[in-house]
Amino acid sequence: MTDTLKKLDAQINISKISMDVTTDYDLNEDVDWVAELMDELEENTDREDEEYKKGSLEIEMSIKRKNEKPFADHVLIRGGFKTSFQMPCVRCLKLTRQTIEEPFTAAFMNKHFETEPEYEEADDIFTENENFDLYFHEKGNIDIKEMVHEQIYIHVDAFALHDPNCKGLCSQCGVDLNTESCNCVK
Repeated sequence: MTDTLKKLDAQINISKISMDVTTDYDLNEDVDWVAELMDELEENTDREDEEYKKGSLEIEMSIKRKNEKPFADHVLIRGGFKTSFQMPCVRCLKLTRQTIEEPFTAAFMNKHFETEPEYEEADDIFTENENFDLYFHEKGNIDIKEMVHEQIYIHVDAFALHDPNCKGLCSQCGVDLNTESCNCVK
Protein backbone atom coordinates (compact mmCIF):
# COMPACT_ATOMS: atom_id res chain seq x y z
CA MET A 1 0.00 0.00 0.00
CA THR A 2 1.34 3.44 -0.89
CA ASP A 3 0.53 6.33 1.44
CA THR A 4 -0.12 9.84 0.25
CA LEU A 5 2.71 12.34 0.26
CA LYS A 6 1.81 14.20 3.44
CA LYS A 7 1.35 11.27 5.82
CA LEU A 8 4.99 10.75 6.77
CA ASP A 9 6.14 13.26 9.32
CA ALA A 10 9.79 14.18 9.84
CA GLN A 11 9.62 12.44 13.20
CA ILE A 12 7.39 9.51 14.02
CA ASN A 13 6.78 7.37 17.06
CA ILE A 14 7.11 3.62 16.59
CA SER A 15 3.79 3.10 18.37
CA LYS A 16 2.15 4.62 15.25
CA ILE A 17 3.67 1.90 13.03
CA SER A 18 1.76 -1.37 12.73
CA MET A 19 3.69 -4.48 13.73
CA ASP A 20 4.90 -6.67 10.82
CA VAL A 21 3.21 -4.49 8.17
CA THR A 22 5.30 -2.85 5.47
CA THR A 23 4.15 0.63 4.51
CA ASP A 24 5.52 2.32 1.39
CA TYR A 25 6.06 6.06 0.96
CA ASP A 26 6.84 8.17 -2.11
CA LEU A 27 7.97 11.63 -1.05
CA ASN A 28 9.04 14.80 -2.83
CA GLU A 29 9.28 18.54 -2.12
CA ASP A 30 5.50 18.69 -1.57
CA VAL A 31 6.31 17.38 1.92
CA ASP A 32 7.63 20.21 4.11
CA TRP A 33 10.64 18.41 5.58
CA VAL A 34 11.71 17.12 2.14
CA ALA A 35 11.48 20.69 0.81
CA GLU A 36 13.68 21.80 3.74
CA LEU A 37 16.30 19.19 2.79
CA MET A 38 16.21 20.40 -0.82
CA ASP A 39 16.63 24.02 0.31
CA GLU A 40 19.63 22.98 2.39
CA LEU A 41 21.25 21.27 -0.60
CA GLU A 42 20.99 24.53 -2.53
CA GLU A 43 21.61 26.94 0.36
CA ASN A 44 24.96 28.16 -1.06
CA THR A 45 23.60 28.50 -4.59
CA ASP A 46 22.97 31.91 -6.08
CA ARG A 47 19.34 31.49 -7.11
CA GLU A 48 19.46 34.79 -8.98
CA ASP A 49 22.10 33.38 -11.39
CA GLU A 50 20.64 33.14 -14.91
CA GLU A 51 21.88 29.51 -15.14
CA TYR A 52 20.08 28.46 -11.95
CA LYS A 53 17.41 25.78 -12.31
CA LYS A 54 15.56 24.51 -9.24
CA GLY A 55 16.60 21.04 -8.20
CA SER A 56 14.51 18.08 -7.13
CA LEU A 57 14.51 15.47 -4.39
CA GLU A 58 12.50 12.25 -4.48
CA ILE A 59 12.53 9.69 -1.69
CA GLU A 60 11.03 6.23 -1.70
CA MET A 61 10.98 4.14 1.42
CA SER A 62 9.23 1.24 3.06
CA ILE A 63 8.91 1.08 6.83
CA LYS A 64 8.31 -2.06 8.85
CA ARG A 65 8.14 -2.52 12.62
CA LYS A 66 9.37 -5.80 14.06
CA ASN A 67 9.66 -7.32 17.52
CA GLU A 68 12.06 -10.22 17.62
CA LYS A 69 15.25 -11.31 19.31
CA PRO A 70 17.89 -10.03 19.69
CA PHE A 71 16.75 -6.54 18.65
CA ALA A 72 13.42 -6.36 20.56
CA ASP A 73 11.02 -3.70 19.23
CA HIS A 74 12.73 -2.11 16.20
CA VAL A 75 11.96 -0.47 12.87
CA LEU A 76 13.47 -1.40 9.50
CA ILE A 77 13.57 1.08 6.64
CA ARG A 78 14.50 0.28 3.06
CA GLY A 79 14.57 2.98 0.48
CA GLY A 80 16.42 5.26 -1.81
CA PHE A 81 16.64 8.83 -2.91
CA LYS A 82 17.20 10.63 -6.17
CA THR A 83 18.27 14.26 -6.22
CA SER A 84 19.53 16.76 -8.72
CA PHE A 85 20.68 20.20 -7.63
CA GLN A 86 23.13 22.95 -8.43
CA MET A 87 25.94 24.20 -6.28
CA PRO A 88 28.90 26.50 -6.90
CA CYS A 89 32.14 25.08 -8.28
CA VAL A 90 34.71 25.28 -5.46
CA ARG A 91 37.28 26.91 -7.75
CA CYS A 92 35.34 29.43 -9.87
CA LEU A 93 31.83 29.57 -8.35
CA LYS A 94 30.14 28.62 -11.65
CA LEU A 95 26.97 26.64 -10.99
CA THR A 96 27.50 22.92 -11.39
CA ARG A 97 24.85 20.22 -11.29
CA GLN A 98 25.11 17.23 -9.01
CA THR A 99 22.86 14.24 -9.56
CA ILE A 100 22.80 11.52 -6.95
CA GLU A 101 20.72 8.35 -6.82
CA GLU A 102 21.43 5.96 -3.96
CA PRO A 103 19.65 3.22 -2.02
CA PHE A 104 19.70 3.11 1.77
CA THR A 105 18.67 0.91 4.67
CA ALA A 106 18.23 1.84 8.30
CA ALA A 107 17.38 -0.02 11.47
CA PHE A 108 16.18 1.92 14.50
CA MET A 109 16.70 0.13 17.81
CA ASN A 110 16.00 1.30 21.34
CA LYS A 111 18.66 3.67 22.68
CA HIS A 112 19.46 1.34 25.59
CA PHE A 113 21.17 -1.00 23.08
CA GLU A 114 23.69 1.75 22.32
CA THR A 115 25.57 1.10 25.58
CA GLU A 116 25.67 -2.69 25.17
CA PRO A 117 29.16 -3.94 24.20
CA GLU A 118 28.12 -5.53 20.88
CA TYR A 119 26.55 -2.28 19.65
CA GLU A 120 28.89 0.35 21.15
CA GLU A 121 30.97 0.63 17.99
CA ALA A 122 28.56 -0.94 15.51
CA ASP A 123 27.54 1.03 12.42
CA ASP A 124 25.16 -1.56 11.08
CA ILE A 125 23.28 -4.74 11.91
CA PHE A 126 22.50 -7.80 9.83
CA THR A 127 18.87 -8.89 9.77
CA GLU A 128 16.45 -10.20 7.16
CA ASN A 129 19.46 -11.25 5.04
CA GLU A 130 20.89 -7.74 4.59
CA ASN A 131 22.86 -5.05 6.37
CA PHE A 132 21.02 -2.05 7.79
CA ASP A 133 22.71 1.15 8.95
CA LEU A 134 22.20 1.34 12.70
CA TYR A 135 20.27 4.18 14.33
CA PHE A 136 18.78 4.46 17.77
CA HIS A 137 15.45 5.84 18.91
CA GLU A 138 14.71 7.33 22.28
CA LYS A 139 11.27 6.81 23.83
CA GLY A 140 10.12 5.39 20.50
CA ASN A 141 10.75 8.58 18.53
CA ILE A 142 12.39 8.10 15.14
CA ASP A 143 13.86 11.06 13.29
CA ILE A 144 13.19 10.17 9.65
CA LYS A 145 14.36 13.56 8.38
CA GLU A 146 17.75 13.33 10.14
CA MET A 147 18.32 9.78 8.85
CA VAL A 148 17.52 10.81 5.25
CA HIS A 149 19.66 13.95 5.69
CA GLU A 150 22.63 11.78 6.69
CA GLN A 151 22.06 9.38 3.80
CA ILE A 152 22.06 12.24 1.30
CA TYR A 153 25.09 14.07 2.67
CA ILE A 154 27.21 10.91 2.69
CA HIS A 155 27.09 11.16 -1.11
CA VAL A 156 27.26 14.92 -1.75
CA ASP A 157 30.55 16.05 -3.26
CA ALA A 158 31.57 18.94 -1.00
CA PHE A 159 34.27 19.92 -3.52
CA ALA A 160 32.21 19.97 -6.70
CA LEU A 161 33.93 21.16 -9.87
CA HIS A 162 32.12 22.27 -13.00
CA ASP A 163 35.11 20.90 -14.94
CA PRO A 164 38.08 18.86 -13.64
CA ASN A 165 40.41 21.32 -15.42
CA CYS A 166 38.82 24.41 -13.87
CA LYS A 167 41.46 27.11 -13.38
CA GLY A 168 39.45 28.91 -10.73
CA LEU A 169 39.50 32.59 -9.81
CA CYS A 170 42.60 34.75 -9.50
CA SER A 171 43.34 35.05 -5.79
CA GLN A 172 44.28 38.72 -6.21
CA CYS A 173 41.85 40.31 -8.66
CA GLY A 174 39.10 37.67 -8.71
CA VAL A 175 38.90 37.28 -12.50
CA ASP A 176 37.63 33.90 -13.75
CA LEU A 177 40.79 32.34 -15.21
CA ASN A 178 38.68 29.97 -17.34
CA THR A 179 37.41 32.85 -19.46
CA GLU A 180 39.93 35.66 -18.98
CA SER A 181 43.57 36.20 -18.12
CA CYS A 182 44.99 38.76 -15.75
CA ASN A 183 48.33 40.46 -15.13
CA CYS A 184 48.54 39.71 -11.43
CA VAL A 185 51.85 38.37 -10.13
CA LYS A 186 51.57 34.72 -9.33
